[in-house]
Amino acid sequence: MNQKIMLLLLISMILLAGCENFSEIKKDQLMIDQIEKEEKLTLKKPLEKFTEEELKEKTLKAFKKYYNLEINEEDLIYTMNYVTFDEVKESLEEMEIEKYLQIKMDYKDILKKGFYVLYWHTSRKSETFKKRKYFMYITRVDGETGEILNISYNEYDSKKEKTNENITLEEAKQIVGDFIRKNKIFKTDKMKLVKELNKKNVWMYYFLYEDPKEATNKVFIRVNTNTKRVEEFSRGVVASIDYMKMELEE
Repeated sequence: MNQKIMLLLLISMILLAGCENFSEIKKDQLMIDQIEKEEKLTLKKPLEKFTEEELKEKTLKAFKKYYNLEINEEDLIYTMNYVTFDEVKESLEEMEIEKYLQIKMDYKDILKKGFYVLYWHTSRKSETFKKRKYFMYITRVDGETGEILNISYNEYDSKKEKTNENITLEEAKQIVGDFIRKNKIFKTDKMKLVKELNKKNVWMYYFLYEDPKEATNKVFIRVNTNTKRVEEFSRGVVASIDYMKMELEE
């Protein structure tokens, strides 16, 4: 597996960790710094249908729309990278063969134009990081349609008061349901809960929903049980891929 895919996995590890331990964030950030230095993360081919500024503007608007977040770029490192179809295929082939075949059967075209990854994260050398604060914002954008396939964020501030009052599974479902309806993720108000995963060790609930009239229209969504907020969701084929990869980790 190449360094770029490794970087994406490291980012996922930080998000899954739930930012409960700043020392772990620091360790993961060191690894990301090293990979960025070696790979330099340059685009492997020129943008065909979009400019980088168009994708960046789309992403920043999405964070505002879905999470009501205004990203302060002043103290963050910004990167955009392109993941090719071959790299998508390579990553999928590492799953269990049944899951890989299921995705191929459900979706005729699996990111044939690959996807772009846009992300901002706190620099390890910044004053923010020294104050034990960490921020990361990530989107994956379809290389053909420009649709945002995944949008997630992670914010950690060691000075903020911590609480052990975590929400229940039913409360998490209510938060997710309200989020999906408010943002009109599906064309219908009706939605089918397909699977649920409780990552107890990382303060997260995960849910896989689908449109009852269109099974391939799926949403995989993450709720932080401590902040009581949706902090990530994927849609379509990426929702299926993210869920199946998460299930393999169970």
